[in-house]
Amino acid sequence: QINRDKDDNDPFISIASVWFDNLALFVHENPEFDTSPVICHINQFIGQNYLMTEQYTFYLAQLQKPKLPQSIFTAKQLFY
Repeated sequence: QINRDKDDNDPFISIASVWFDNLALFVHENPEFDTSPVICHINQFIGQNYLMTEQYTFYLAQLQKPKLPQSIFTAKQLFY
């Protein structure tokens, strides 16, 4: 749904981002769940479908610039 969404500030993207932040904190504070098949599947899915996309690569390139543009990143860019 995130890739198909044309609105870069859709609230769904912000909610999904917070959910992933919470998942990361949960796994960090409860390392025994790190090898859970469900957690492994979620991490693999996120890596394949979101982290290695062109949008994520563009986002990283923007962050590496010595002076960030004055534009504010959209929720979709912050998600990536």
